[in-house]
Amino acid sequence: MANYYIEFYKIFMASLFWLATLTFLTGLLMLLVPVWVQRTSERVNVWIDTSVWFKKLDEQKHFERLFYRHHIVMGLAIVLGSLYSLWFLWRLQDRGLALLLPAIENRVLQEILEASVLIMLQLGNLLALLVGLVVLLRPSLLKVLETWSNRWVDTEKTIKTLDSRLDLTDKIKPEHLRLFGLLVVIGSLFIMTNTWMMVF
Repeated sequence: MANYYIEFYKIFMASLFWLATLTFLTGLLMLLVPVWVQRTSERVNVWIDTSVWFKKLDEQKHFERLFYRHHIVMGLAIVLGSLYSLWFLWRLQDRGLALLLPAIENRVLQEILEASVLIMLQLGNLLALLVGLVVLLRPSLLKVLETWSNRWVDTEKTIKTLDSRLDLTDKIKPEHLRLFGLLVVIGSLFIMTNTWMMVF
């Protein structure tokens, strides 16, 4: 397990190094040719209105009638799926689950992990079996839960805030851009000097 962490750490540090290198080059351009950077930024800085896309996602869609009309098919599918999962988990009890989980050197921790995952999966599938039986035999029992949980959350105000245009970077003067570029170069060099060993 420790090897996975070491490999992940190396990949993360290498990615950080190359990201810092790219940031360093950008900062260098800001420092040396701030007017060109600002003009280029103005050319490529095109506003894309995403409100049309979000409007489609923010529309209410009702599936209750379809669900209750075909509750036998839905309930049967849930029951069969949960029963198959429980049967599959029962077969994995004889150390079969260990093949699907990451290996841990500590034997006790390995057994605790296997037992915990197995119990959680079994409880989840038992709950799914119970819900499937209710949907199959008495779907009206779910109407109370549906009334409580099926509430419309309006996200229009939040999306409007996220979709608003900010022109703070466009208002930066070339001399301020040069100072900002200097700070970016210093910060990038600091990151590069601390991560280069993972790359070379």
